[in-house]
Amino acid sequence: MKTAAIFLLSALSLSLTAQEFNREKLNQYFDLLEQEEQAMGSVALAKNGEIIYQRQLGFAHLADSVRPNAQTQYRIGSVSKTFTAVLILKLEKEGLLKRNQKLSVYYPEIINAEKITLKMLLNHTSGIHNFTDDESYTQYLSEPKSAEKLLEIIQKGGSDFEPGSQFSYSNSNYVLLSLIAEKAGQASFAELLRKKVIEPAQLEHTQVGKAINHKQNQALSYQWGNGYEPASETHMSIPLGGGNLISTPSDLCRFFYQLRGGKILDQATADAMLPEMGDSYGLGILSFPFEGRVAYGHTGGIDGFNSMAGHFKEEGLSIAYSFNGLQMDPNEIAIAMLSAYFGKDFKIPNFTSYAASAQELNAVTGTYSSSNFPLDIKVFVENDVLKAQATGQAAFVLKPTAPNRFEFTPADILMQFSPEKDQLTFTQMGRKIMFKR
Repeated sequence: MKTAAIFLLSALSLSLTAQEFNREKLNQYFDLLEQEEQAMGSVALAKNGEIIYQRQLGFAHLADSVRPNAQTQYRIGSVSKTFTAVLILKLEKEGLLKRNQKLSVYYPEIINAEKITLKMLLNHTSGIHNFTDDESYTQYLSEPKSAEKLLEIIQKGGSDFEPGSQFSYSNSNYVLLSLIAEKAGQASFAELLRKKVIEPAQLEHTQVGKAINHKQNQALSYQWGNGYEPASETHMSIPLGGGNLISTPSDLCRFFYQLRGGKILDQATADAMLPEMGDSYGLGILSFPFEGRVAYGHTGGIDGFNSMAGHFKEEGLSIAYSFNGLQMDPNEIAIAMLSAYFGKDFKIPNFTSYAASAQELNAVTGTYSSSNFPLDIKVFVENDVLKAQATGQAAFVLKPTAPNRFEFTPADILMQFSPEKDQLTFTQMGRKIMFKR
């Protein structure tokens, strides 16, 4: 739920003529990922709403060696935001609220509430500070929080910029939208979502999540350390409509197919959710380009879970995945799935590893800072594994790939250390920043 990883799938120049779905190679690809423990979870592709490919990897519950199946539910993180946006637009259709309403109608105590519209909450242009960016967030994320306490936290966070002047992803926006929906709809968020979105779309395995119950076919999440280790579990009273749903890839394919086809909302309203020209984020929805085509959907990450779902309307193709454990960049998995479907060649990866000694790990530990980056990065050894933690963020495992070179591939992070110079070169999504220890 912390970030909206804008999915930019590689746009290569090669034109695609034949659409021969290379199932055999895609199966080989997933066989290798499972063998190398690169991913645990479930994936799906659907054509015109019908599942044409699905695959499960790894375990839903490691301690009991429970394998996932097509009905295993995963926390989908910020993919929940699209559902929340749809609910808000449905309530608007019923005359219970309006996109151009001011936040002050509902919560005048929030800074700039008289300037912020519900649409600004939907498209993250409100300026309201993202409370999950705060250092204190990791200290209480597993504890229940009342609506009053969440409002207090958001109110104290203040504003990062003048409303409407720029885009900045903030989970605070969708917590507020969830509470506004409850006020306007005079029912709980879970009940409103079930009656107005989930049941009309016939999503049998989608619901507002509670504490994870693996005995009810719900996956636990894991992070890589000395093998896969249990990740934290966010209390679902905190993300609300910003990240509190559980679902399956097949349900997500069905949802986005119906949404883009004007079956959940009328077509004009559904199209109004799309990003405006030059933007990548609309009303709870993202654009995902691939080979001259564009899908619309959302990504999500919460605890050790990582999800994505979207629909290519012209091609009638839906794609979704939900992982509960990852060592690699999930974007690469999406590219492989789409390449296999559209008849484009893709590489079977060669996973190589480098065994760093304890001396090498200890040589790069410390706290690194940069004038070009707002957060410090603490690098430390825990249980013989190197980890990094930015201020206010969760720690993540750094995998050695060469001397003084470490990666966290799920977030496309590369860290190249120069311990003799007390330097760290941090690279992510093509952006390179120099840090000093």
